Amino acid sequence: MENSAQLQISIDNVVIRNIRENDNQVLASIVRTTLEEFDAVKPGSVYYDETTDNLYELFQTPGSIYYVAEYNGEVLGGGGIILRMVCFQTLTN
Repeated sequence: MENSAQLQISIDNVVIRNIRENDNQVLASIVRTTLEEFDAVKPGSVYYDETTDNLYELFQTPGSIYYVAEYNGEVLGGGGIILRMVCFQTLTN
């Protein structure tokens, strides 16, 4: 299921657009390289999370969005908002 809100903005060869399935590999590489550069490779971080390799699928959650920035066809990075349903259970005696 693809998000219905589609966006594409282009200014001076920089394009901001919705994530595509074929962006997964390059975005995962950018995320991990950035974490390495900032010495932020920590157990439990997105560096080791398998969803980092599948951002397109992850951001198909209704109400979520992920945008990718390209310059002359090269992916520079991206960012998004994901909505997660959190369930709280009240325990009673």
